[in-house]
Amino acid sequence: MSPDDRDTPAPAPGATPPPPPPPVFVPRNTGLATLGRTAKPDLAKVVSLTFTSDHAKLKDNNTDWKNTGALLGEPEFVFGKPSKPISQTRDTALAVTIEIEVYPLYLEARTYTIQGVATWGGITFTTTQLLKGGKQSIKLTSAEKLPDKIARLEGNIEWAISHSAVGSIKADHSFGHLIFVTHGAPQDDRQGRRPEDGITVKRMSAAVEWAAPMHTLRPHEIVSGLMGKIRQYTLKSNPAVPAQFDHPSFLYNTEGGAWPLHEYVKFKGECQAICRLTNGIVRQLGIPGTATITVVWSEPISGKAVTKEDDWEANRSAGLNMRREVGGKVQTAVLLDGPVVVGKRYTRSHTPMPDGSISPGLNRYEACLRFSADGETKYYGGGAGVYASKDEVIRAFWGLAWCEFQADGGYIVREIVKQY
Repeated sequence: MSPDDRDTPAPAPGATPPPPPPPVFVPRNTGLATLGRTAKPDLAKVVSLTFTSDHAKLKDNNTDWKNTGALLGEPEFVFGKPSKPISQTRDTALAVTIEIEVYPLYLEARTYTIQGVATWGGITFTTTQLLKGGKQSIKLTSAEKLPDKIARLEGNIEWAISHSAVGSIKADHSFGHLIFVTHGAPQDDRQGRRPEDGITVKRMSAAVEWAAPMHTLRPHEIVSGLMGKIRQYTLKSNPAVPAQFDHPSFLYNTEGGAWPLHEYVKFKGECQAICRLTNGIVRQLGIPGTATITVVWSEPISGKAVTKEDDWEANRSAGLNMRREVGGKVQTAVLLDGPVVVGKRYTRSHTPMPDGSISPGLNRYEACLRFSADGETKYYGGGAGVYASKDEVIRAFWGLAWCEFQADGGYIVREIVKQY
C-alpha cells in the first residue's frame, strides 16, 4: 500500500466513490497524443502540383518567335512560385499529383476525402485516401473532362480535406494555372526543315488566340478561318516591319520563320509566308489532317499552258523557270495577275505606270496550303482564295505570257500563251 493509499480515507459503506483524477496534459509538440482524445488536423496545405496528363512539349519562351527555351519542368505548381502553363488535348480528363502537408506532424493516419475545385471549366477532383501528419503525395483524376473545344483556361484550384469526425478543412489552393486546350497533340517532328515547328508558350498562345474564337473543330473550317486572317498577299517590303524578320517573305530570318507575320498581320506577307504561318498554327494545335505547302504554276509547252504543282518544302526551286531566245533577245515565261497587251511596255511589277495605273504583277507560282481532312482536299491560296484543284488555282492568274525584261526592271509583253 502506497503512502497515498494510507492517507486516503476509505469510503463509507454504500457511499458513491469519488471520480478519478483527470489525465495528465501532454503538450502537442511532444509528439504524443493525449489518451482518448480525438486528433484533428490543425492545418492542411497543397504545396505542389504536377499535371501528368499534359503534352509535356511546351518550352518556356514567351518573349520572341524563335523555337528556343527550356522545356517546362515539373511540378508545374510550387507554393509561392508562379505556376507553369501546360497544353492538353480537348475533351480529356486532367490527371494531377499533389503534395499535401498536414499538421500536427504526429497526427495519426485516418481516411480523408480530398477534393479540389477549379475556378475555371467546372473541373473537380475527388479521391479518398489515408492521410497522416507530414507531407504525402496523392494522385487524382478530374471527374469532368476539359471542354471539347480549343480554349485558354486560367485560374486556381481550391483544395480541402474532410472527415465526418472533424468536418472539412481547407487545404489552400494551387494558383495561377494556365491550360492551353488544343485539338490534338502538337506536331513538331520536322524542326530541322520547318522553322515554324516547335512548341513554345508564345507560339501556343498566338495559335489559340486565332483559333479559339472560331468555335469549330472541323479541320477545314479552322484552316479556312486561319487563312482568312490575311486576305491579300503582298510582294512589297514594308519598313514598319523590323528588317530582321525579312518582310514580306519571312524566309531568310532566324527569328521563327513565318511566325512574326502573326504579330505584323496588318502588313500582310507573301503567299508562301501566309501558308507557312497557317501550317505552323495547324501543327501547333494538333489539327487532324495532312498539310503541304504546295506551289502551282503553268508552263508554256508546245504552245500550250500546262498546269503543274509540287511540294515547295521538298523542292524550293519549284515553280515557273523557263526562258527562250527570240531574235537575239531573251524572253522569260511569267504568270501575270492583271491584263496586258502584246507589244506594250510595262514598269516593274506592281509599280505606277505613266498613265497613273499600276503595272500587273509577275509571278512564278501561286503558293497554297494543300490540306486534306475528312476525305476532302482543298487548296488554300495565300491571300488568294480557296480551290478544289490545281486547275482551279491557276485561274487566280490573269494569264501566262512571254516577256522581255528591260534594264530598269520593266518588261515588254511579247506573247500571251494563255489567258485564264
